[in-house]
Amino acid sequence: MTSPDGLAAFIRTYLGTPTRTPTAADLRAAARGQQPATVDAQVQQRALANYDRMFGLDEVTA
Repeated sequence: MTSPDGLAAFIRTYLGTPTRTPTAADLRAAARGQQPATVDAQVQQRALANYDRMFGLDEVTA
């Protein structure tokens, strides 16, 4: 059986990051040296949290 940490790493590796065309706001933020908070990043963060909850990984402590 896979350890919870190994399962989480596997899910995160294969979940991937959605790609999209950068917007003007993204380009301006990049020019200022800032990382824009994108909808894609928020969606991915929620998806990872949902997977963690689904598999009980949010309750695992080191």
